[in-house]
This record gives sequence, structure tokens and C-alpha cells, in this order.
Amino acid sequence: MLGWLSTVNFQGVEGVNKCLKSIQRYLLPSICVTCGQVAEGALDLCRGCLAAMPYLGVACRQCAVPLAQSGVCGHCLRTPPPFEQAFSLFRYAHPVDHLIQRLKFNRRLVNARLLAALMGEALQQQQQRLPDLIVPVPLYKRRQQTRGYNQAVELARPVSRQLGVPMALHSCRRVRETAVQSDLPAIQRRANIKGAFDVDGSLRGAHVAIYMFKRYTLLIGSMLLLTAAAVKADTLDLNLNNDSVQFLYISPFTSDAGLGGANLEVGMVYTETDDYLGIIGLDIKGEAGSGSPGLIAGVGVRGYGVGTNRADIGALAIGGLLQYSPPSLSRLGIVGQVYYSPEILTFMDGEHLQSVEFRVEYKVLTQAVVYVGYRNIDADLDNGGSIDIDDGGHLGLRFMF
Repeated sequence: MLGWLSTVNFQGVEGVNKCLKSIQRYLLPSICVTCGQVAEGALDLCRGCLAAMPYLGVACRQCAVPLAQSGVCGHCLRTPPPFEQAFSLFRYAHPVDHLIQRLKFNRRLVNARLLAALMGEALQQQQQRLPDLIVPVPLYKRRQQTRGYNQAVELARPVSRQLGVPMALHSCRRVRETAVQSDLPAIQRRANIKGAFDVDGSLRGAHVAIYMFKRYTLLIGSMLLLTAAAVKADTLDLNLNNDSVQFLYISPFTSDAGLGGANLEVGMVYTETDDYLGIIGLDIKGEAGSGSPGLIAGVGVRGYGVGTNRADIGALAIGGLLQYSPPSLSRLGIVGQVYYSPEILTFMDGEHLQSVEFRVEYKVLTQAVVYVGYRNIDADLDNGGSIDIDDGGHLGLRFMF
């Protein structure tokens, strides 16, 4: 009964709000922020000015620089940036440049509401995984006190509400004052903000959207966040059933070789019959392509050391992984991986070794995942027999820290 009354109450309040908004638009219609004419609908733009907005159009799939045809720009091909993707709705041209300048320097916060509504609507139409957090680029304390607000926050807040993605206001901070970017030539802007930001541990392991105005801010911010992830976003994976338990420790791998997206993993499977399997491996993962949003592919190599009451085996296996997260259900993941060691790479009492794993996982928190899965690890022996090292379903937890 209480639940029914709550539903009725909520629907009633929502209906009253819609009615009041309709009356407000009728009595006090929105005015177009660019030409001063009566605006269309809830946006502060008339139909003509909305059609004349400088939409970006064809652009680089990674850094969003305008291109003549769809693809990745030459700069991103030569030097891949440290972020997955940049999204820009408009070119920095009239009237968007004017709207942004008036927002930043003339307290025209209505411009933030307009630009955020257009951005949020465009992002909702993208078949892309939504981020876990939205991080507005912070202002230095003195500049924010003088201005009275942070324009990036004013833009990010409505988008956060529209997409249902939380905003992390205090996870990134500006640690030193910098010169105004718009006063500097392009060649000096990256150096100007280098070392100007710091992040805390709340962003570790998170898929983060950085809300900003300038391309160099995105580049430096992404470098900062990805560096923090590489140092702090280690993963502890534990799964078990009635017959076995697996422990796996995964750490991002960084080196001068440029193995972006690589992970080192060390772990062990222990069974109730006192059999064990040690694991050490390296895998490299990345987006499968722009035509398959939410699909991640990976390849890797694993070393296995097996000890059972029937045989001792050493093996070097190669394999791959596929992971899919539906763009509309970004917290859900479906993962499958296979590793195989042929005879030439299987030692001691073994002839072949193969491992097959499948799981369905759900991100309950930014740093925590629960999953249910199935794993089969078996080996063929030199004497013609075979052993099942582990075979069955399991429940698991994974923590990023």
C-alpha cells in the first residue's frame, strides 16, 4: 500500500512539474541567446540559430580534430594519445566561441545550460560506453574566487544529471596557478599547464570523462589520470567453488617499450585434492574498433606450473580474450578467454595444456566487480592419459585498489 501511494505521489509531483513548466514557457518564453528571438521548446535557441550551429561533422575518431573523411588522423596514428577518445559536438566557431567566452568571462551561465543540454543529448545518441565518472577540469583557487564559479563544472553538472553519471568534483585539483591559455600561442599551452594538476586515489581503476574546453587540457589531464591508474589501479581477483579456489593479482605494466594497455598477472589455483596450478602472464587489451562499441579484444602469454599427485607439468601458453559491455548497460560485462600450450611448449610430464574461461560480471562499485563464471583447465600427459586440473562453475569478486 505504501509503495502504491509513493508511486502515485511521485507521478503526481512529476505531472505538476510538467504543467508548471508548460505554463512558464507560455508566459515567459525562452529567448534565443544568439539573436534575441523567441526560442524553440526548452532550449535557449531559435530554430534558425540551432540549424546554424557549427556542428563538428567528420572528425578523427580518437582526438576529434576535423577531417575530410572518416578515420584516425595522422598525428594519432604516429603518436597515439593517452586517452581512449575525445568527443566534441561543435567546431570552435561563431556563435559557439562567443557563447563560451561570455560564459567564462561575463557570467552568462545560461550559455552553460544550453551547451550542456546539446552535449548531453548528443552523448545519449552515441553508441558508446558511458564513463563511470565525470571530472570537470578545476580552476586554481584564486581564479575561482575571482570568477565566482568554474565554467567546466557549470557545463558538466547538467550533463551528469542527464546521463545519470556521477560527477567527481574533488578528485582532481589544480596545484599551481597558470597563465590564461587563450593569451598564449598554441606551442606554449601544453607547457603552461604541465604539472598544474593532481588527482587522488578515488579515480583509480575508473573509466573517466574529463570535461574541459581546450585540447591541451584534455591531453595533460588524460596523461595525469592514466599515470595514476598505472600506478594505483592494481586488481585483486578471488573466485571459488566447492572444489577449488583461485587467487589472481593483476598490475598494469609500464615500460619504455610502449606496451599501452598491458597487464602483468600472477596467481594460483588450489583444489581440495591438494593439486595446484601457478600462473604468471602478460596480456595486452584494447578496443576492438569503432564499428564494435563496447567490445574489447586482447592477446597474451601465460606460464603455468602444475603439481598434482599424478604429474608435474610446466607450460607456456598463448591465447586471447574477448570482453563485451553493452553501451546501454556499461556496468555489465561478458568475458571469454582461451589459452593453449602445444606440445613443443609443454614440459615435464605434460604433452598439451589448455585453459578455457567464461564469466558474466557486473560492476557494483567503481572499484568492485562481482561475477559468475565457468573454468576448465586440463592437460594431456606423455603417457597417453589426461588430467582435469580444474573444471566447474565459480563465484568471484574483483577489487581495484
